Amino acid sequence: MSAVRQAIRLRLVPALLAVAISVACLVAYAVLGREQLTTLPIFAESHPLASLMGMLTALALCLPRDGVCSIIGRCLGLATIALALGRFIDPLAQLYGADYGASATNPFFALMMGILGLAVYLISARRVMLGQVCVFISMLMTAFCVIDWSFSSEVTLIGMKPLGCGVGALVALAALMHSPHRGIIKILVSRQDTGHKARIDLTVGVVGPLLIGQLHLAVADQVAATEQVAMIMASIICFNVVAISFNTLFVERADIRRRNLERRLLHQAMHDGLTGVYNRSVLKGRFLRCRKKAETADEPFSLLLIDLDHFKAVNDAGGHDLGDRVLVRVAQAIQAEVNRGDIVARLGGEEFAVLLPGSSEDDAFATADALRAVIAGQTVPRPDGGVQRVTASIGVGDWSEGEALRDLFTRCDAALYRAKENGRNCVERALAPQRPPLFDDGDRTIPPRAGDWWPDSTQA
Repeated sequence: MSAVRQAIRLRLVPALLAVAISVACLVAYAVLGREQLTTLPIFAESHPLASLMGMLTALALCLPRDGVCSIIGRCLGLATIALALGRFIDPLAQLYGADYGASATNPFFALMMGILGLAVYLISARRVMLGQVCVFISMLMTAFCVIDWSFSSEVTLIGMKPLGCGVGALVALAALMHSPHRGIIKILVSRQDTGHKARIDLTVGVVGPLLIGQLHLAVADQVAATEQVAMIMASIICFNVVAISFNTLFVERADIRRRNLERRLLHQAMHDGLTGVYNRSVLKGRFLRCRKKAETADEPFSLLLIDLDHFKAVNDAGGHDLGDRVLVRVAQAIQAEVNRGDIVARLGGEEFAVLLPGSSEDDAFATADALRAVIAGQTVPRPDGGVQRVTASIGVGDWSEGEALRDLFTRCDAALYRAKENGRNCVERALAPQRPPLFDDGDRTIPPRAGDWWPDSTQA
């Protein structure tokens, strides 16, 4: 994101440079006059209205993107469009110097600046994708000129001089840097496969025709052939760039839909559909990670088993809808109370488990008691207008060396039942292992209780 902000700030460099060139042309026209200006090749296209179009678009791109500045940017874009369209209206043509040779506003330049004015308006109106398409079209028009200059000493295709091309290129560059995190530019600079392929395709689509054109020119002696090759090359390159850009856009949209679907499926595979906390499969995978870290770095971890008390009475009082809302509220309360790295999972029914990496048994007991108090403080509205409260019994145990998930679960489960027998709404510690724990490779599973299911998968 810092690179994006830097690109947005750097857009001021080409934009201000375009403003400086346009202002210099206006000053030169005012000081030297139209007659003397035509004798200077660099200012051959410096008609005041042409310079004004370049200055307006560049100023619009210097403004911030929000608030009143966005409205001003749109107005400047519309003003540029109006000035560009005026060049093609016969009664107004004389205002653009159409009857005065070299210092006249080139129609092709006016068309390019009109397209850039439309791009500025769209970008200021947050229609970034359409705005970037207009910018690409203007850049292709500039490419026609550059390719033609590379093969001919005089411009014969569109008649636009280097000064006009330079201003247009600077404005187009500033427009692309205005929103580099959106639209086609975001795809082209992304690290996804779509962006990588698009960069390769664009390179081949531009360099390939240039090399082929040079090969043809190596055996062509006539100037007419040179001009024809330049026109064909420019047309092919422009077609390639447009086709590749739009194809990349469509492919990226399809790829975004695929990635979103994969994320939803992955979320469904890892989370409980009702409460949104992790499921058993994730709990088992995270246990294996914690055990490996405990064996290598001697870092303790603990497990809490939580069972809501008298949950059947909750369902009897308000139906399964009330029971579901109680489960969701309890899951949210547990998730909010534990640390970010702790793993909360629903085992099934009204049972939850919390894996506490880095916690000793004493730390886990304090966490369990805090969770018990938080759960007891939760209230859920009942259909009859009353308030439903619920309590929980919790079993706590820390991992012993070589202990499998089944063994730790069994000890915590026994502590949970002692909490039930001691009046519920309390926390009990698990007893120390009575026999040397059997170390396994993680393939053993917790034996299911009646109605429970435990997946035979160790994937987190």
